[in-house]
Amino acid sequence: MLLWWKGCVPKDMPTWILAAATTTAVLVTIVNLSWLWSIHQRASEAARAARGDTLESDWACEGDCVTARARTPQTLLYSPFKPDPEAVWYFHHIPKCAGTAAEQAMRSVRSFANGVVRDDGIAGPKRKLGKNLLPGSVITGHWPAGAFQRYPQLLSMPDKHRLFAIIRDPWSTRVSLFWYHRRLQFIPPDTDLVKYMLSEPNTMQRIRTYRSNRPHKFWYAQQPMVLNYLPYYFKCHNESHCAEVLNRYAYIGVLHQPDAPNPLLPLTILKNGHDRAGAPNLMAFSRTNRRQTKLVGKGTDYAAQMARLDTKANRSLFRTLNALDYWVYDRCLQRYLNDWHRLVTLHDE
Repeated sequence: MLLWWKGCVPKDMPTWILAAATTTAVLVTIVNLSWLWSIHQRASEAARAARGDTLESDWACEGDCVTARARTPQTLLYSPFKPDPEAVWYFHHIPKCAGTAAEQAMRSVRSFANGVVRDDGIAGPKRKLGKNLLPGSVITGHWPAGAFQRYPQLLSMPDKHRLFAIIRDPWSTRVSLFWYHRRLQFIPPDTDLVKYMLSEPNTMQRIRTYRSNRPHKFWYAQQPMVLNYLPYYFKCHNESHCAEVLNRYAYIGVLHQPDAPNPLLPLTILKNGHDRAGAPNLMAFSRTNRRQTKLVGKGTDYAAQMARLDTKANRSLFRTLNALDYWVYDRCLQRYLNDWHRLVTLHDE
């Protein structure tokens, strides 16, 4: 039309020819623009996947995260990795789950790792690419902003960069958290144990107010008290989402299992092969049994408060309030016992 208006096309050209030419030109332009856009989108998605920017577990979404999941890269499903002494392992230290004892135990056996490095800077998220890490080393930290966001190589190179954690049952974790917060004055000193465990609203609001007036340098002291402790640290929001996140962990150990007492033993086999002598003993560094003595020595009525808390009704209500917490724990426990049987028991027979 423009050419016709400018006089470049004869005035007597039939209208249908002019319309057909114009339509063809428009269609060719649309096809070319679509092709260029698709190339741009593929390049952008590849770059985001390599950086780990779209990892769902690091997004603060509400509800069932359907919108977030639609944009999530393909999930890395859990599978039994072959032992690789050259792989770098990342220990997601979940508070009050014997993480400090695990770090000490791993450092105690030189053959276990080519260095145990703590990288716990909390002003995140930080991107630690790990290019200068020694093969076979272990990196540890709390990583409140999310392990996958901090270390995108866990997704892009899962054979050489593997993530693991150690957990304990929700009841024991929250009890330990209460006494820890009490000892370091992260909560009001007269906070009632039962109300704390059952997340009584007035008590929780009182704790938040206390914290806002008494800031602490520890990030986990400034977090709001939440139900479902494990999902809070795994960054997952419902059962299906938690299943996806847990599948990205190469190994999850569970404390206090009589038939599988040392969570670092299956990890050692996954990391270095079947060298039992090089397995750190986590229980040798655990200090949970000293807590009661320390508290009683400071005049705390530990036994009386625990007796008042530990009733069938309180345990039942706690389980109801923390249903997703127990779902995550039960799933991790089943997986841990399967790993123990596959990696430890079968090789003892």
